[in-house]
Amino acid sequence: MHSMERIKTGRCSVELVVACSCLVAIGMRASGDAKPYPFFEPIQPSRRHQIVVHGGEANQAPADSRPALERCIEDGLEWAEVAVRLTRDGQHVLSHADRVSAGSAQNWAIGERTLSEWKAVDLGSQYSPRYAGESLLSLREAFALAKNRLNLCLDCREVSPEQLAREILEAGMEHQVVVCDEPVLLKRLDAASGGRVALMAHWHPGTDITSWVGSNHLSAVAIEVSKVTADVNRAFQALGVKVQVQNAGSSDTAENWDKAIRAGADWLQTDLATVEGSARAIFPASRCQSVCA
Repeated sequence: MHSMERIKTGRCSVELVVACSCLVAIGMRASGDAKPYPFFEPIQPSRRHQIVVHGGEANQAPADSRPALERCIEDGLEWAEVAVRLTRDGQHVLSHADRVSAGSAQNWAIGERTLSEWKAVDLGSQYSPRYAGESLLSLREAFALAKNRLNLCLDCREVSPEQLAREILEAGMEHQVVVCDEPVLLKRLDAASGGRVALMAHWHPGTDITSWVGSNHLSAVAIEVSKVTADVNRAFQALGVKVQVQNAGSSDTAENWDKAIRAGADWLQTDLATVEGSARAIFPASRCQSVCA
């Protein structure tokens, strides 16, 4: 019986298919035969160390906004990390902040208003007059903007895993997103997508890498820069797993970028506005080429 026929027979068959594919994945990863997930490459030729800009170019435009993502595309960056939340009417929107201020007397949690209500709120003017009229970006709008141009790391703050899986697949974005969340919610998304969406979780020292990757069907892993080593990176990469080094905030320094690159990280998370200006300023020309070129 083919997979699609099993899916039509009901929920139990879907769960069986996903469970079987997870067992196969565990076996492949344990034997070292797994290949990396085939992510879309926005920049050609692709770079060994790719950039994941926290909130889009949030130093140049409101975080998670349309112009913040457009700046990433214009500046030749591969990834934007955006936070995803649910509105009151169950629509996914982008916002790192759980509460958004729209003036001195207006402050709401994302889940307190509907998508249409949020669309009527000007959130750009308080950042700069040039962004007047910018409102919260829905996930569907973000997908349309990024399609074939920019990959998205979806940091799930408050989501419906099943709905999120459906929206990713309907938009044809399964090769342009990686979903980051707790393993318990990732398993729900994995089941809902039939294993077609790339998953990422945060790794902590002391966790067995092979069994953790296999049981959670991971395609990528996030590691704090203070915990990253070349041996840890190689262990994940041998299983076909991309390594993202968490490097934002106070950790976003020349020393930590250098540490992440020396350790062989695949993706570098950063708050820096543009990769070319920042990387050329902090790396010798010979080392900058792997990021800037």
